Amino acid sequence: MRQRQQRRKTNSADIYRRGKVGENEIGEPVYGWVLANGDVRCMFDDESTEFVREDSGERVQTPASVTFAFDADVEESDRINVAGDWYSVTGTNPTRDHRRSTIVSVEAGLEESDALDDADIVED
Repeated sequence: MRQRQQRRKTNSADIYRRGKVGENEIGEPVYGWVLANGDVRCMFDDESTEFVREDSGERVQTPASVTFAFDADVEESDRINVAGDWYSVTGTNPTRDHRRSTIVSVEAGLEESDALDDADIVED
């Protein structure tokens, strides 16, 4: 447990979501990545792991992840910029406090994003 905590770093992230950024010359909407939430505090774990289970031979991959506070607005397929690196959100997993039936944090699985996919990010 101690090693895992040492890998986790407190960071801030910018969350981008696909949205309308304007219109082309004939009035059709143009879509790109727009800032949905900026400078969001998070815990970033950039070390993904991959291994083969001895009992079944199944390949298991644990992706890089980022954990946000319970009220973070993050969705699957968002783009996240942490420390200058771009990631795609592959899924979200809320962590619940079952004693109070409340969400206490949201973990997002990440995969590195292709630089060409990020070419149309609109900075605000």
